[in-house]
Amino acid sequence: MNLAMYKDALLEIAFSISGELDQQKLLQNCLPTFLRKLNCTMAAVVQRSPEGFQTAHILPKSMAKHPNYLALMNKLHEQMKDSPQTAWASGIHGSSHYYAFPLDDFGFLLLARPKPFNPFFLNEMKPLTRMLSRVCTALEKQKTSEQALLVQKAHFESIFTTTHDAMIYFDNHHLVFNINDRFTEMFGYTLEEILGKNINHVIDPLNREKEYGSPRILSGETIEMEVIRYAKNGNGIEVLLKGGPVLINGIIRGGYAIYADISERKKNERHLLETNTLLEKSIDRANRLASKAEMANIAKSTFLANMSHEIRTPMNAIIGLTDLCLQTDLSEKQQDYLIKIGDASHSLLQILNSILDFSKIEAGKTQLETIPFILDEVLAQSWNMINENAKVKGLHLLCFRDPAIPSQLEGDPLRLGQILINLLNNAVKFTETGQIILSVQILSRDQNSLILEFTVRDTGIGMNAKEQHNLFRPFRQADSKTTRKFGGTGLGLSICRELVELMGGQIWAESNPGRGSTFGFTCVLQPAPDTVLDRSSLPEKWRTFQALIVDTNTEAIEIIQKYLTFFSIKNECVSSVNEAARRLRALPNPFQLVFLDSSLSQTSETSQMQDILEGNQLQPKPSVFLTAPAGYLLPDTIKKAGCFSGIITRPATPSLFIKNLLGNMGEKKKRKIKKQRTALADGRSLSPLQGRRILLVEDNEINRMVAGELLKQVGIKTEMAFNGNEALKQIRANPPDHYDCVLMDIQMPIMDGYEATRQIRESPGFQHLPILAMTASAFSEDRKKSLDSGMQGHIIKPILPDQLYGRLMELFCPSPHECLPARTETEPPDITELADLLQELRELLRRYDEKAEKHMDTLLAKHLPPAVKETLVFAKKRLWVYDFDGATALIQPLHDSLKDGL
Repeated sequence: MNLAMYKDALLEIAFSISGELDQQKLLQNCLPTFLRKLNCTMAAVVQRSPEGFQTAHILPKSMAKHPNYLALMNKLHEQMKDSPQTAWASGIHGSSHYYAFPLDDFGFLLLARPKPFNPFFLNEMKPLTRMLSRVCTALEKQKTSEQALLVQKAHFESIFTTTHDAMIYFDNHHLVFNINDRFTEMFGYTLEEILGKNINHVIDPLNREKEYGSPRILSGETIEMEVIRYAKNGNGIEVLLKGGPVLINGIIRGGYAIYADISERKKNERHLLETNTLLEKSIDRANRLASKAEMANIAKSTFLANMSHEIRTPMNAIIGLTDLCLQTDLSEKQQDYLIKIGDASHSLLQILNSILDFSKIEAGKTQLETIPFILDEVLAQSWNMINENAKVKGLHLLCFRDPAIPSQLEGDPLRLGQILINLLNNAVKFTETGQIILSVQILSRDQNSLILEFTVRDTGIGMNAKEQHNLFRPFRQADSKTTRKFGGTGLGLSICRELVELMGGQIWAESNPGRGSTFGFTCVLQPAPDTVLDRSSLPEKWRTFQALIVDTNTEAIEIIQKYLTFFSIKNECVSSVNEAARRLRALPNPFQLVFLDSSLSQTSETSQMQDILEGNQLQPKPSVFLTAPAGYLLPDTIKKAGCFSGIITRPATPSLFIKNLLGNMGEKKKRKIKKQRTALADGRSLSPLQGRRILLVEDNEINRMVAGELLKQVGIKTEMAFNGNEALKQIRANPPDHYDCVLMDIQMPIMDGYEATRQIRESPGFQHLPILAMTASAFSEDRKKSLDSGMQGHIIKPILPDQLYGRLMELFCPSPHECLPARTETEPPDITELADLLQELRELLRRYDEKAEKHMDTLLAKHLPPAVKETLVFAKKRLWVYDFDGATALIQPLHDSLKDGL
């Protein structure tokens, strides 16, 4: 081709490029020109993309996927990439010459022809390719913009058609030109009905609203307001209106409005406002009620304080006189009665303390104690409280305590006793004939705790399922008739439930009308180590004994059998005296022990048995015991016969059972009565109290007598005053050192203890005179008032001797070691000697020997390790309430630990 032909071809190509607004058509027009005018065999435009290069258009089209073309395209691209400033890149492949002309950022033009291009043409191609590049790039940007506009339009149309809010468009004259489907649903208008109508006339045809949004929108403002707009049917709709102008090239061409239905929200807000108003009124009413409740609580506290004082005053007399009476010569029966009076009094005192603490139960603030206690002692105190009522009704009381349960546990004995007394009292109340069985067994145990199950089973009136439903609710009973017939507040079982849950257990009831009831509960307690009842409590010879049980009550037989089996005593049972007589006639007699139910001892068959027992043919003669309720008296015929060894009292725990057995077999010696205390339980001598002079200020005659006798027993000289005014006169009439101490009651006529103390402190020379409150006021506030008035201490009635003496010893002997009895040894005994002494003490306790306490005093006089001394002090306190088994339970692990250390 000559130059003229090249110029003509370039000019035609330029014309084919210019004036075209569609990229695809542009390439379709210009590429054939390259083929026709320049004798090219292939022409292609390769476009750059994020994924690499791709062919935008190629002629002939068959070359698009030809391997030679693809390989050459990549090769030329790499060549231009290495020389970015070059005007073209070329190459030969086969018989064709290939040329690549860069199109700036768009890509490159690829041409192929049989012969090479003239250099003139190659130089003139640069302006042409620049023009092609610019046109392609512009058209590509236009294409991208159009696609973005389409995406925006699709997105807008999606929002317009699917939104939950009503949308409407209007022009500069407030005339509607478009709405969405939600507008039709909300307001009831179709587009055809309102097209070209004023928007404000559409949404408020009656002009009921004062403000519209469209004027503000067309002024260029974006709005958001809560308004009422009206549907086609005339109903007002509370909506949140949002709107703004539609701008085209910065000029307002109309506006849009979006209506969100907030009717439900506004309804809820009005309801919330009403609720808040009611709540404010309720809070105001609650505050008034709280004020009244606080006044009522103050009144209740005052009532409880007064009740406490009034009850504790006679309780002081009962407990004090009982203790004084026990210091006199008594028969064994009298002593037993007084001990039971003392136990009952202490139980009553504990119940009183529980009543005063009831407000804590109501408030959920009750706290349990965790202290060592003897389980059998709690059981005995519980049934002693209801024993007399059961006896009046002729009910049989039975108890089974699993011998595998440790004798000493750690927990809250007061709360446990409360629960048992309540359940036993209910059983007696609702049972007219039959029996009541208290059972205690182990459910599970580990190293640190054990779960016990307590059950109280009776043969009373029973309950149906409906009546059982209300059992453990406060102030509720199974039936309103129950209150009228049997009495009671209905509060006891609800308190039991609270206490049981605090002790980590559950309470339940099982019952059927006319077939009795079973109440049970579980609780978690901690076992003291090595305090399981020792089978060696029995003398060695008893371990070969056999026993015959004569009883018609299968439960009573089963309990005795389990206790005897635990102590390795073989046993048999029969249900009649005739059968027992037949068994005893067997030669030689196999039985050394016979247990006969007291109800069978008065039958006509008994004489036959007496003849056998008294006859010479029965060898060896067995020891015969009557099993009978507490307080049972032997008939004269049996006393005269002399064939009975004694009575085994029921109900009984294993330790009480064996205690009765040993006592009746002559193993127990009668305890001597101590006329006067000479030392505290910790071994401190009470001699520092002798010769002291104390002024006792007390308005109650019995309380004066009790306190006076207790002070007299330790050698204290006592003067009396009947009220605070008399005490003040007597103190001022004597020198300051005349009285060693003043025991001051609080609530007295004429002048109370607080005022008397304040005036004593104001008197010259009496600022340091020891004054102790001795009062029935038991609240912590009362103790604080005593100290604030100038007293040194607060002793609560009923007065316990050890508590009174200990408090006085703190005043007169502030250094405890100075008041201990003289030591006979300065060096502690070695472990072997101490273990032997404890073994001897243990044997004395097992035999219920009076020498046990004296032996303890001897041990306390030695130079003992603190832990041993502390245990002995606790054990001695158990002896003071005649609890030999409790003392044994404390001594046993101490003895065993010493033996293990040898």
